[in-house]
Amino acid sequence: MKAWIVNVFLSIILLPGFTQNTGTLKGNVTTNNGAAPGVLVTINDAAGSGSYMEFVVTDDNGDYFISRVPAGTYSVEFSATGLETFVESDVTINAGSATVLDAVMVAPLNVMEVLTVTSASRRVERIVEAPAAVSVITGAELERATSHGQLPRLLENQPGVEITQSGAYDFNLNARGFNSSLNRRILVLIDGRDPAVAFLGNQEWSTLSVPLEEFSNMELVRGPGSALYGANAFNGVLNIRTKRPVDTPGGYVTLSGGELSSYRIDARYAGTFGSGWSYRVNGGTYSTGSWSESRTAADAPLEYDGLAFENFALGDEDIESVYFGGRIDKEFENGHVLTFEAGTSTVENALAVTGIGRVQITESERPWFRINYNTDHINAMVWRSERNTPQGQRSLNTGAKLYEDSYQQHAEVQVNFDLFDGKVNLVGGVSYHEQELDTTNPAGFHTLMIGEKKEDQQAAFGQATIHLGDKLDVIVAGRYDESSLHDSQESPKGALVWKINENHSLRATYNQAFQTPNFSEFFLRAAAGVVPFGAIEAALENAFGVNLPLNWQTSQVMALGNPDLSVEQIETYELGYKGIVGTSFFVTADYYTSTATNFVTDLLPGVNPNIPNYTLPEGIPAALQAIILSTLQSQLGGLYNGLAINDGIMDPSSPAGNPIVTLSYTNAGEVDMDGFEFTFNWYVNENWTVDGNYSWFDFDVIDPGIEGDIVPNSPETKYNLGLTYNSSKFTGSMKYKVTDDFPWAAGIFVGHIPSYETLNLNFDYRFTDHIRATVNVINALDDEHYELFGGSVNGRQASGSLHFSF
Repeated sequence: MKAWIVNVFLSIILLPGFTQNTGTLKGNVTTNNGAAPGVLVTINDAAGSGSYMEFVVTDDNGDYFISRVPAGTYSVEFSATGLETFVESDVTINAGSATVLDAVMVAPLNVMEVLTVTSASRRVERIVEAPAAVSVITGAELERATSHGQLPRLLENQPGVEITQSGAYDFNLNARGFNSSLNRRILVLIDGRDPAVAFLGNQEWSTLSVPLEEFSNMELVRGPGSALYGANAFNGVLNIRTKRPVDTPGGYVTLSGGELSSYRIDARYAGTFGSGWSYRVNGGTYSTGSWSESRTAADAPLEYDGLAFENFALGDEDIESVYFGGRIDKEFENGHVLTFEAGTSTVENALAVTGIGRVQITESERPWFRINYNTDHINAMVWRSERNTPQGQRSLNTGAKLYEDSYQQHAEVQVNFDLFDGKVNLVGGVSYHEQELDTTNPAGFHTLMIGEKKEDQQAAFGQATIHLGDKLDVIVAGRYDESSLHDSQESPKGALVWKINENHSLRATYNQAFQTPNFSEFFLRAAAGVVPFGAIEAALENAFGVNLPLNWQTSQVMALGNPDLSVEQIETYELGYKGIVGTSFFVTADYYTSTATNFVTDLLPGVNPNIPNYTLPEGIPAALQAIILSTLQSQLGGLYNGLAINDGIMDPSSPAGNPIVTLSYTNAGEVDMDGFEFTFNWYVNENWTVDGNYSWFDFDVIDPGIEGDIVPNSPETKYNLGLTYNSSKFTGSMKYKVTDDFPWAAGIFVGHIPSYETLNLNFDYRFTDHIRATVNVINALDDEHYELFGGSVNGRQASGSLHFSF
């Protein structure tokens, strides 16, 4: 990896410069909906003699760059499907300098005619023609959500999406079934960087180091995506991009506050310096209360039936965070861009619902950096993300303090190019990923695993899009992944896209994907409870008047990993339609059928064959053995299957040979799934939009593989309706969601989720070009409900913000 970094920087140093008699034309193209990627920019000599002509296509940010243009006067044309062609005459190019020409193109009433995405194929394409089900959240929508700062909240009204919230920031994001606490079936990328927690693989949404206003857009690809993105793109990929400093110069301060005693302060400034350099710095802080409540016996009654008492009280401190970030871009004369970016955040008193119970995160530190080098055909990046918990994380069941000191680092090179006059589009790349994790506390005790663990992955991927005429695209993709923790994986993909006409398409896709067990599932060693074996032995001796040769001592219920786990796998066939009906309707319909195998179970007793079963010492009469075992079974209940003999390592708090109760993981099950998603957007006029969607999900357990039920932790049906008004000064929206009831089982939390309805309101008013006010009301009808079993009861949360720019 070090050699690769050196090569990147050598290539930068050796970049060719301008010739003496040529100049550069560059700029940014936008519409009223934001950046305009995929616009054809053509430059001709002003006289129209044809002596000079060159063209390029704008990138994801709407930027373009044409180098080595002979000095002179030119005509520049901007054109794209669905946009009115724009021509700028008498554009002067001076030798040895750059001419900047920005363009604002007129978009139609139905923005879907020109909306483009990049996540489905790792290249720019119209959303109507993308070979996947894709949802887009615009930068304007992200800006309007800044008062609450809950990024996953913006996805809850999208089709097929399952969002569960507990407390203020404990979100689980999933799509198309089999959600869970600490869910990681959606791969999340921020400018190509995966901010997941190394130990559990989940997202820590409270630790974002940039405000929502700095994100340019989000794209959620629903369905398996390992063919291009690798491990954990099991149910989809969420691709988030931030704004470039050069596109948003100036500064702002945003002040927010609301219910749950919440407040937030964000500040940011961006500017330019030197030749082609731009920068951004930002900082912020927030504090908020939470819906979560303490659950000790003294807190009875608890929030709802089925919850168990915890042994330790939840601290009453508010969740607090401080975060900073900075970015520097260098744009070279040939249009290449080098980016240096870093950030850090510290969050205190957050709470997570996990398979072993609720855990209060006393403090979490999340520093990171990213280096990216981008050209028209090459993108190379290196990033590193860390997590440190210097104050530990307290299990509210056992009181144990759990620590994590970890990092992830990643290097990747991606190339794209066309063949045969654009009839074949190729995308390919290679990547290297490394993780290291230590859970030692300050006293040197390993709190979650034995010893340090390290893992590395290597991958190669590619996709070919073949245009068979103007109507039919054939897409073939695949990826090969190797890992030091699991067997190598191959992830194929195939798709056909029939472009019926400019605004209607049908597609058929096939995908395979996989999810790797996380460090916890492989290597966990943590206490999940206590069993008084010594007291049980004493009671037996008193009952029968004998001294038993057991010498039992109190031991812990131990949650243990399974290093022999295999990866989870999914295979999906999908049919989809996207269409623009008339000038005002955008409609999508998607049907999928999937088979998932090798699920990694939640923590269960007696499922790991590597753990030795407990046997009574020799010399005890058979009749007395039967009584002892029967007593243990009645005392332990369902945990009896996890009765094991301690080797002195599994439970270091009790001696070797003592009985312990163990919970562990295994691979089990084969499940067939079917689903249907329907969406519509009705652009009534230039101000009003009505949107809605409906999702249906069904499953059939072909082989449970273990005792008990497999449940998808997802509703069978859900639907959303929305209404938005948008003008130059005011934007208002309401989003109504209905979620069906469903069973939930994740670790120790097993129960039922009643159906619930939520209405979210958003209002944004622009007083001047520099002052804007925003109001967000989540669950405006105050329909108190819980979204995962073991989670909090959530009510209304209203917040507002004032935004001052300069």
